[in-house]
Amino acid sequence: LDGAWRQYLSSISQNLVETGIPVSAIESAVNCTDCSDVEFHKDYASLRAFPEGHPRAGQVADDLFLVPSLSELGTFIIIPKAWILQNIDKAAEILPPNPSSYRAFGGRTSQATSDQANSLSQAHRDGGYLAFLSFTFPILEYPVYDDSLYTGLFPEMFDTSDDFPSFAGANHAGPNTKGPLKEDWTKACPMAFTEEERDEKCIPFQEAIYGTKLLKRLEAIKEAVDPNYMFDCFGCIGNNRVKGVDGSPLKEEVR
Repeated sequence: LDGAWRQYLSSISQNLVETGIPVSAIESAVNCTDCSDVEFHKDYASLRAFPEGHPRAGQVADDLFLVPSLSELGTFIIIPKAWILQNIDKAAEILPPNPSSYRAFGGRTSQATSDQANSLSQAHRDGGYLAFLSFTFPILEYPVYDDSLYTGLFPEMFDTSDDFPSFAGANHAGPNTKGPLKEDWTKACPMAFTEEERDEKCIPFQEAIYGTKLLKRLEAIKEAVDPNYMFDCFGCIGNNRVKGVDGSPLKEEVR
């Protein structure tokens, strides 16, 4: 993998230079000596096992050491490229891209996904970079994911004049990812709600990812291609449908 990474960087080095990245930074990345300094573990248990020489060597520590996923603690939103370019100073001040920001939007990726023949959301097609907004406290000085997002930045970035727009990153959607209240798009879905209340009163995460218009289209395709839901999973298209006793969809009550 190290060799492939160095070869790739070398092949695009001129493009990187043209975008303003210093040659010294490129050479440092190409010739890094610690690229393989990564620990691999078979599973979480092997990571937490007591080391050799310990009285309980090989056994797993029961110390409640848990590492929650960021997707549980907030929502990854896709910042539109057009908004960034129109508000470059504001974007740099309150939503600056950091070294871990996902940026695989636009450029070659937009050319590969511009024919609309796949389920990629409009937010992904038009995105500049990904930003993580926490439900509780600022991370990397980003705004908190609360009502202020939906009364301030959100209507600036996305068209809320008709259907609900796509805005959430699909690859990092977590169990708490929701849009705002269905009846009031200026109010974030309260974390104090029960799961049932969030499902009933908030924009579902499928709609937050795909937007109302594309979600309806995908649901119609799903019903036509796989009416018996042979392929089904939590959070997938149509999975939030009302189901019969045997798990099959009730046609008249889909969504």
